[in-house]
Amino acid sequence: MRLEALETLIPEARAGTADIIRSAGGKAEEIKLFTALFGMHQVAVADPDTGVDGYLQTLLSRLPAAPVCSGAQILLHAHSLPMPHARRLQLQPLRRHPVLRRLTAVCDIDQFNCAGMFHALQMAQRLLGAGAAGEVFVFAGDCLSDWPLAARYVPSCTVLGDGYALLRLTARDGGVQIGPVATRHFPGFEGGLDGGAAQMERYNRAHLEIISDSLARIGHDPQAAMLFPHNINGLAWRLYCRQHNQNAAQVHDGLVAGTGHCCNADPFLVLDPVLREQPVNGTLISVGMAGFAGAAAIRGDLRQHAA
Repeated sequence: MRLEALETLIPEARAGTADIIRSAGGKAEEIKLFTALFGMHQVAVADPDTGVDGYLQTLLSRLPAAPVCSGAQILLHAHSLPMPHARRLQLQPLRRHPVLRRLTAVCDIDQFNCAGMFHALQMAQRLLGAGAAGEVFVFAGDCLSDWPLAARYVPSCTVLGDGYALLRLTARDGGVQIGPVATRHFPGFEGGLDGGAAQMERYNRAHLEIISDSLARIGHDPQAAMLFPHNINGLAWRLYCRQHNQNAAQVHDGLVAGTGHCCNADPFLVLDPVLREQPVNGTLISVGMAGFAGAAAIRGDLRQHAA
């Protein structure tokens, strides 16, 4: 499956981690420990007036209007949280955009938490492979600014930010290829964000093994391959590198401190600047609440597309 284009967007506004934890009832000692341990100081915050629709429109405006392949277009919106979303993308308004003149369907994928993008990638593979679409657009992102500030805090785990990614995919050979894609559900964490302190503690303990299992499923080379991870927190990746022989220099997690955990957009937010500068040969990975995990190999040179 060929990645024809990747566009990402991180809102400029920020909320301090201390303010988020304080709004959730956290005290000064908790704030100090969290920021020191996890290295997360602020999160990116979406403009609720812009909303999901507005950020998608901005990303679409960066793409050439001419179709890459003939056939129908389908847009998959991967949400990060399994809950009713007030801002569902609508087919008819989207079809007015020059890039989406042949759009025939908009599908929401919202039951897999931060691993939702990998389920969307698998769905894109099936649609392209079956000839049901010539192009599939995969969009990641929600507007967490619709929530109270305190809802961004996941105690002993992370703080949630807003970020957006849009992928344009075809079945063409060459260029940047994504695949294989692997997904798996690890039982025992079904409560997700509402699972309580005991379940969260078990989830944090299991996190590194879930990562290891997911990477093994797509043949990740811990010494040579780049790793584009979800930014759950800085500590998680320091521990993973130490315990699983992962070359830390290959882990692209530099957005942790300044943007927060932008849920299922994270791997693509950290991939974007690298892809614009050099060929890539590595792995995208996310581990979501409720035990959902996904990973995908990615290799190639996006700069050749413009040559």
